Amino acid sequence: MHPRQDIPVSNFDPERRDELPPVPREGAGSRILLVEDDPTFSEFLAWCLADRGYFVSTAKNIQEALELIGELDQPGSFDIVVSDVAMPGGSGTELLFSPVITTRKTPVVLMSAFGTTELEEFIRDANAVFLRKPFNIDSLLRCVLGQLHGSGTVAPS
Repeated sequence: MHPRQDIPVSNFDPERRDELPPVPREGAGSRILLVEDDPTFSEFLAWCLADRGYFVSTAKNIQEALELIGELDQPGSFDIVVSDVAMPGGSGTELLFSPVITTRKTPVVLMSAFGTTELEEFIRDANAVFLRKPFNIDSLLRCVLGQLHGSGTVAPS
């Protein structure tokens, strides 16, 4: 394993992205809605996911995410949603109850540095996956692949 892969994504320096190791493109065109209010973190995650073959659309808050989901309200608009929990103007948990998400049973991965046992249980009970920040990119990829393939893979806390 390349040593850069174990660096938590919260320490990512966009100027050094070319140092990340090449990995297989397991995304194979799956469409991800990434909801993250930190622009640097969002850019990094979007780049990492796109580098693995995913098509990534980004939103900086819940309202923007719900608008994107509504605008693309057609079969297969997003294969999975990856969202921060704590953001200005709303919580990523709101996405769990979006009619489009619930009707289509769109998989969701929620991530936060401020997770409690109750929050983690709430997210799991909603058939979503909780990913505690900071995490390494492999953990995110395992969660995304697990949700896309129905195994509900959970990254270690």
